[in-house]
Amino acid sequence: MRIKEHKTIKSPGGDAHQLLIIEYANRDWKVMINDNHIKQVTTVHLWDDVRKGWHAFAGRTVHESAIYQSIIKNEIAKLKYKVQ
Repeated sequence: MRIKEHKTIKSPGGDAHQLLIIEYANRDWKVMINDNHIKQVTTVHLWDDVRKGWHAFAGRTVHESAIYQSIIKNEIAKLKYKVQ
């Protein structure tokens, strides 16, 4: 698992969004991590190339589950709040 690209986007409301492209299992995974300072939670979404949209991690594959576990353990990016 290797971070290929990492961008941090700050919103005017104080929330932070991290866009990551992770190289893992012979594929690039596009992940959006959103810190919501009002609710004090972090949400994590995965880009679906087939549907052309973001969806919550659902553990559809072993690889998807491995990436999600690495994120919630703070092994990939620094999270401000607990992942919900």
